[in-house]
Amino acid sequence: MGSDLSISTPCGYTPDCRVLPGGSLELSRITPEQAGNYTLEIEAVDPGLRPEEWETRLKCFLLQLQDPVSTPEVNYTCLLNATVQLSCLMESGTDPSYSWSVNGAPSWLPSREVEMSYESVLRNVTCTVKNHVSEEQSHSTDVTCPGPSSAEEECNGTAAVYAAPGGSALLRVTASERAFCLEGCHFIWWRRNDTRTVAAEWNPSGITPCRYTPACRVLPGGSLELSLITRGEAGDYTLRMWARDPGLMPAEWETRLKCFLLQLQDPVSTPEVNYTCLLNATVQLSCLMENGTDPSYSWSVNGAPSWLPSREVEMSYESVLRNVTCTVKNHVSEEQSHSTDVTCPGEPESFWKRVIRIVRLVLAAIVLVAGIGMVRWHFT
Repeated sequence: MGSDLSISTPCGYTPDCRVLPGGSLELSRITPEQAGNYTLEIEAVDPGLRPEEWETRLKCFLLQLQDPVSTPEVNYTCLLNATVQLSCLMESGTDPSYSWSVNGAPSWLPSREVEMSYESVLRNVTCTVKNHVSEEQSHSTDVTCPGPSSAEEECNGTAAVYAAPGGSALLRVTASERAFCLEGCHFIWWRRNDTRTVAAEWNPSGITPCRYTPACRVLPGGSLELSLITRGEAGDYTLRMWARDPGLMPAEWETRLKCFLLQLQDPVSTPEVNYTCLLNATVQLSCLMENGTDPSYSWSVNGAPSWLPSREVEMSYESVLRNVTCTVKNHVSEEQSHSTDVTCPGEPESFWKRVIRIVRLVLAAIVLVAGIGMVRWHFT
């Protein structure tokens, strides 16, 4: 559209648009349909030239719409090693950027979540969120965390917990382990692989969901329940408990640690018994399976357990070995083979037959020796 640069000129398609005297385009009550590319073309009038020979200039614009940001809220999680995780939470706003202020001074941490070290209470913590069309600041918050763990504070052993991929596991906290919290544990805090906070709150009368997955929750007693476990969730878990004491500052509250190692194992498949007949009335038994992590083996022959904890064993036999089964298991599963009767070619020599054969050989030797002696006497 053309316009006279000395006056305001309305646009041709909407009353909420006009060209100002300097040539600028003014839009009001903008709708999403008006976002997009705009092009300004300026022609320099020269009476000595034809219009198509006038000099022209172009300028391009991209109009983008953004939702204004809502007022943010500061949330925080107390971590180990005298650090705190700050989160700036807001409900709405397009392409926000973040900044923080602590103790009245700006902190150059342009992120929604930041970790900060502290030696005492962090006062007047605020976060500011803005985009190109709006800016909002949170209310001021004082961050108070229990004291950091000492260098000597360590777990007294690590509890091993096993689970199958896609299965569930319970990292258990017993009542005796919470007994030091005489007036109730103020914080029960779970952390995985010492890098990721799983849960930092605890509701003694209800269930608390974990922060990063719905398949995880903290039970009323403080135990951590995991379900639909993935391989990425295996590893070390640390529980830290703070004993609330109204007579002390939070930094002086007593703390306890408990450590867990979550290990994943593939369930064992159903095994199969295979056997090979050997010489000397022995047979080699093999327990074969396709899948399973860290399996252990046991055998049963003729309905009685045989204490041979190996995948392959050799056994003596005097007759057919009946009802041979092998059992394979790990910490998450157990399977038993079908019963098998082991029959080898030829009947093995029984104990009494062996005794009789030996006696016969001894008697034959005696007769032979006696016969030789008589022959020698005759010729003498």
